Amino acid sequence: MDLDDELGPDDRLAWLRQGWIGPLAVALVVALLAVGGYVVLRGDGGSGGTAAGPSASAAPVVPTNPDALTGKAMIDGDWQCRLVTGTTPLKLSDTVVGVLRVERTAGAYSWGGQAGQYTITAVSGNDGANVIGEVKFTSGPLKDLQATHIAKPGGGIGGRAQGTLDLKASGSAPHRFCGVN
Repeated sequence: MDLDDELGPDDRLAWLRQGWIGPLAVALVVALLAVGGYVVLRGDGGSGGTAAGPSASAAPVVPTNPDALTGKAMIDGDWQCRLVTGTTPLKLSDTVVGVLRVERTAGAYSWGGQAGQYTITAVSGNDGANVIGEVKFTSGPLKDLQATHIAKPGGGIGGRAQGTLDLKASGSAPHRFCGVN
């Protein structure tokens, strides 16, 4: 005769409620789920690297423009922009509506293949953990638009700065939110 045969369906898990084994089993399951969730969300970029190091074909990581870390320039790279569909809480469109390419040269950008210039003014009170600047697009396809640029040093891919850009609506231009790294 088996123990499961003696106990009714409600009593088969009764051993979890007695002593220390039940809480330990629950803690182990929660810990494994947390680690698994972290690995899935963080990922490794599919690099498949080994203990010997990354493969020789891996592209070198170019550091973020140092001027972006002091509020003198936007973070260089390709910013993916989405429409803002709600503000409380912030909701964005599912599809990318444009790519803002910011050049390493301070003040240069392109949108939809058309080049332009921008200026940026650092906001007082930046603490280094988040560098905030007010951006004004002075020429090109985004001319006369304003945005708030936030750089988080070291928070992005490969240790590059992570950035967000709140591109404010003006005239016929919609409100967009962009991110890089």
